[in-house]
Amino acid sequence: MIKVLAIGGEPCSGKTTLIKRFIRESGMKFEKVKAAKLLDALYCKESNLYIFGIYDDSTDVFQGTDKLSMAVQPSAVEFLEGLSEGTVIFEGDRLFNSKFLGCISEKVHPDNFRILILKAGQEVLNERHISRKDDQDDKFKNSRKTKISNIQANLDLREYMTSLPNNTSEDQEKLLGILKEFCLTV
Repeated sequence: MIKVLAIGGEPCSGKTTLIKRFIRESGMKFEKVKAAKLLDALYCKESNLYIFGIYDDSTDVFQGTDKLSMAVQPSAVEFLEGLSEGTVIFEGDRLFNSKFLGCISEKVHPDNFRILILKAGQEVLNERHISRKDDQDDKFKNSRKTKISNIQANLDLREYMTSLPNNTSEDQEKLLGILKEFCLTV
């Protein structure tokens, strides 16, 4: 059985922060692996859990799938097609698109596929952009907002989708609980 949790949202909605906290606080032992050509991941053998992307202890703002090649999607599809058991989590812009999410929906049983859209208020987003000192311009940020809206409007994906706030530490605790539950339930 395969389970997939896809996490998306606008820039600064807290996707990478959430995954980094999960990695740090889950108690799982992860090792860096090359899951497929161009597809770096963290892998926990005990839980048979893959987290797509590159995560490290640096202060680099852009981690996860943002550090993967723009050409990674075919490798990720190939990896999922060859996977017979395990859990996969990913976040970020590189793989969070309607085409890839549609491929997952065709491969994974509906009960085992979940899409989380993280939402943060505009004031919170603005504060996070300033705090992380990124140089994303309004044109880019608006394009990502449109991309997320288009995914949310995709009728084929709606049954898998949940939008949740990520404005406060309490919101993030709830999201961490969802991740842990998803990974630990069979």
